[in-house]
Amino acid sequence: MQTAKPKSSRNRIIAVVIIIALIVGGAASYLVLFQPSRASTPPDFGILVYSGDANQPNTWQAITNTTTALNGTSVSLVVTANATGGFNDFVQVSFTSPLSGVTGTFVRTTLRPQSGGSSTTGLNLTIAPDIATRKLYYNFTVTGTSGTVSHKAVFPLRIRASTLQVTPSVDQVLKPNSFKVGVGISDIYSFYAFQITLNFNSSFTQAVNDNVAPIFYPSGTIVGGQLCDNLPPPVGPCDGFLQQNSIDNTLGEVTVTATLLGQCVVTAPCVDSPGNNVFTIFNVTFTSNSTSAGPASFKLTNTLLTVLDGEAVSILPFHPLNSGITVIDRNTMTSLSCIPATVAANVATTCTATVTDASPGTVILPTGSVTFSSNATGSFSTPSCTLSGTGSTASCQVTYTPTTPLSTHTITAIYVADTRHIGSSGKFDLSVS
Repeated sequence: MQTAKPKSSRNRIIAVVIIIALIVGGAASYLVLFQPSRASTPPDFGILVYSGDANQPNTWQAITNTTTALNGTSVSLVVTANATGGFNDFVQVSFTSPLSGVTGTFVRTTLRPQSGGSSTTGLNLTIAPDIATRKLYYNFTVTGTSGTVSHKAVFPLRIRASTLQVTPSVDQVLKPNSFKVGVGISDIYSFYAFQITLNFNSSFTQAVNDNVAPIFYPSGTIVGGQLCDNLPPPVGPCDGFLQQNSIDNTLGEVTVTATLLGQCVVTAPCVDSPGNNVFTIFNVTFTSNSTSAGPASFKLTNTLLTVLDGEAVSILPFHPLNSGITVIDRNTMTSLSCIPATVAANVATTCTATVTDASPGTVILPTGSVTFSSNATGSFSTPSCTLSGTGSTASCQVTYTPTTPLSTHTITAIYVADTRHIGSSGKFDLSVS
């Protein structure tokens, strides 16, 4: 019958083994002997997608369900294949879109991540101008395949046709009439805040005042002669913070900055303007300059739009749609009469030129001078005269003495345009006996 060895003997044996291990291999041998076993990580890879430029890692950003792209544009993305567990092989990448109008082109389709590292390529998305836009995002997929192993990265992308547009009330404006220019946004959801500068050519137009959408005024503001608080549209409700609202006719710019408060954040949704519907952010009243005529442009600069996604504020990309008008001079009509209408040779007649503002709207008295000429031999008391008058009509006169008898003298009066009117002319046939 065998008996168990005393525990002290077993302990002495273990101690001898440890001592031998330390003598022969050092502490590392001890650790190898007593390190617990661990399962090794099998070779594999993963696929990640970011927004940004593949050649500039500092531009890479995570894609979220608020990432937005515009129709008719292209988007640069970054695709990385990350190796784990000693993976060292080729990975083929491909792109799948739920929309036929969104296509993807890789800079290179074959990646080679090596053990513990990654391999990167660029992916350029092209979005058709007529793509169907919506409030929710679409899911797109990048697939990486190595042999029989495939992994997918599904990423969201909102596609919008958001357009910030400048809309004049007229295409042409006569001096010195006034007109309005609206700035509005379409295809936007949860519109929260904005900073917009509208530049204009102050040589042709001058800003008189502006009117911001009532919702951006602070509660209790008088808008259109009414206290704007909880009134229904278009007067209310008012629950915003109008940070800046300035007009500079020297620089030629109107700048408005505003944010929605509780009306947007707490008690009600922010502004939605889906599809082609246009939400007018503000209107500016302009008057045409009375001294210059020509094309007057209106251009959006220094502009930032934001939307509220839950508790996060996102910057909204948009298509800028600038516009312009043409300031035109007022038309005139010139008439000429000579009394008497029939004279003998070497006998003077008095010729009166009358110039009338012939354009609609607020009339402006024509100013300047009228010059005279004849197709026959004769002389004028003065080659021109200076207009004077009231309202829409001005006149002046000269005398004409014909020297060729038995003929008709055609006398012409030409109005020389002033800074607000277009020139015109009139004729009179004088009979000379």
